[in-house]
This record gives sequence, C-alpha cells and structure tokens, in this order.
Amino acid sequence: MNILDEALLDDQDGIARADTAETLRALAGAGAQVRRAVQAAREALPAAIAPRDRPRTVILSAPAYGPLGHALRAVTGADAALPVILGAGGTLPGWAGPMDLVLTAGRGDEPGLIDLAGQAYRRGCQTVAATPGGSALDAAVQQSRGVVVRVPVDATPVGTPGYADDTVFAAQTAFWPLFTALLAITGACGASAFTPGEGLASVDAMADRLDETSARCRPAAEAYLNPAKGLAGAIAGTIPVVWGAGTVAGVAAERFATMLTGVAAAAALSGPLPIAGRYMDRVFRAGEAGAAADPDDFFRDRVDEPDPVRMYPVLLVDHDDPAAVGPADHARRTLGALGRAAVGEVGARGGSPVERLAELIAVTDFAAVYLALGTGVGPAAPGLFPWTEGGPR
Repeated sequence: MNILDEALLDDQDGIARADTAETLRALAGAGAQVRRAVQAAREALPAAIAPRDRPRTVILSAPAYGPLGHALRAVTGADAALPVILGAGGTLPGWAGPMDLVLTAGRGDEPGLIDLAGQAYRRGCQTVAATPGGSALDAAVQQSRGVVVRVPVDATPVGTPGYADDTVFAAQTAFWPLFTALLAITGACGASAFTPGEGLASVDAMADRLDETSARCRPAAEAYLNPAKGLAGAIAGTIPVVWGAGTVAGVAAERFATMLTGVAAAAALSGPLPIAGRYMDRVFRAGEAGAAADPDDFFRDRVDEPDPVRMYPVLLVDHDDPAAVGPADHARRTLGALGRAAVGEVGARGGSPVERLAELIAVTDFAAVYLALGTGVGPAAPGLFPWTEGGPR
C-alpha cells in the first residue's frame, strides 16, 4: 500500500499542484451545483401533478453516480406516498404500463437509459429524465413526449472528442445535481415531500450544509482542524471497514467505500449497522492478515515476511436518527472489546435527513480525494465507473 505524505496535506500549494484535475474544487462547488439543479427543476416541472394524474409506481434507473437510488429511498422511503422501485439494468419490469412513471438519471450517453426511454414510450409509461441538455437521453425523452430536467453541469459537450475521458461530469460531482433533480421530480409526482415549490426549501438548506462542510474541509485548513484530512491520515495504509449507523449514514458508508475504490484506488468494505456488524466484525476478530505467526519472536526471519494488512474501522453516525443510537454504541463497545481503540468517526447533527446526508458524504468525499493526493495515486480521471452504466444504484 502507498505511504501517505502527511506534509503534503498541510501544504496548500502542494495540494494544488498535485490536484491537476481540480477535484477538490469540483467537490467544493457541490452546493452551487445543487442550487443550479433546483432552478432547473423549478423551470421544468409543474408545482405538482394533480392527484388524478399521479402514477401508480415510480421506476428509477440511474448509473452508479452515488448511490443515487439508495439515497433517494433513504430520504423519502418512510413518507413516500408512492412506491419507488429501483430498475434492474436496462429492462422495464413486465408489469410496467401506462399507470407508471419511468425516471432516468445520468450524463445522457448511457445506452441502457436511452433504450429504457424507448421501452417506456412503447408501453405508454410516463417518462421523466434528469440529464444535461443536448444529450442523447434528452433527445430520446423529448421524442417520447416526456419531461426533461436539464441538469446544469460543467462538462465537455456530449459527443465531442475526448468526452468520455475529459468531462468533469464524473461520479464524484454528478451525484449532487442528479440527486437534487430526483428529489424535485419525486416531489412533483407525489412520491416525496420535495415539491418544486416550498418543498425544495430543505434542498436549499442541503446546499448550505454542503458549503459549510466544504469550508471545514478546504485545503487551507490544518489537518488537526480538517475532519477530511484527519480521516484520510487515519485510514492510509489500511483497508477501511465503513459502517453507517442510521438510514442516511448507511448510504454515506456505501458512497465512501465507492469513492475510496474509484478515486483513491483503495480497497474498502462498507455496510449499514446493525447488519454489517454481525458479519464484518470477523475481519477484526481474525487479526491482521499476513502478520507474523509469533510477533514476539525477536529472532524470526523478517526478510520474506509480508507486511500485515490492517483493517481500520470507520463509523458514520446520523446522531438525529433514533435508530442509530443503539447500533453505534454497540459497535463502539464491540470494537473496544477487540482492542480497536482507534476508530475513525464522522457524525452529523441538526437539520433534515438530506442535510445530514450532505454533511456525511461531503466529509468522506474530501477524505477520499485527500487520500488519493497524499498517497500519490491522484484522483481517478473524470468519467468514473463506465462499467456500471445502466446498473441500478
């Protein structure tokens, strides 16, 4: 595993030189992207769809920019007036028909989503898409007489040379504008409380929380004051085991593991508590993989001895979710009993669930990028996860 250059993390100019793709700047603009997506949704969607015109079911299909689907269900699931089904690949369920709404979200050139728009039209389904204007998905949904929320992104125009490699519409920045559009769309059709009018006030607050968290995690902030730099330093050289306590924290844990793998080229495990703790604690009980059979043997031959693989627990906690208190406390006690006194913990308090989700994801997104920069890996080139296009997340 690569060694973390801790001095680099406190060198603002050095970070700027290492971050040639300006990934940190893209993450810092998440709040602005949310506000622009809110405006696009307000312009494209009616204030609300009349109850008689509301669909029976919302079928969501989106690439793994997130996980978008799990995040949407986490913040709307308990209060959803309509069921939101995560589509499987690029095929509609056999029961989908005129009473259902097909919702797609992506950068606009995913073949699976474009084909799905055609299937929805042939079956008479209502179709709504969240995608950049001028994309192939935009054209396909318009052709099928659907509604398009043209998500504003800073990206190389679709279809131009180098789009797949050079666009900054990458997984680490696409999540927030697409997620915002999905909230507004589900609000308009009655599947959530995020109506295009007053219902999007909490989304504006989410943008503010993203701005506040970005300020705390900025490159100029010293490592001991910057939660993202501190977390990156703690997990460097280890395999993080990320547990989420609370509904939105479980989504943030999944997102963090995805970012560590895709951005920092670091292996990671993740899962929601209490389920994940029931089987993942075995990685701590088993000890360090590759460690010497007898570490107290001073005269053992160390030449061919492999470096041990260390597992490091990371706990993401939604402190305002009553269901998170018990599992989080139990996880701390279990880890303490196993001798894991060092635990990376990130928590969020106050505001709505979308605000707390924003804080947890923002801190861990910055941590993944700082880990990539500090280990010399460099954040992955924009256009992440092409192999998951069309997969439900």
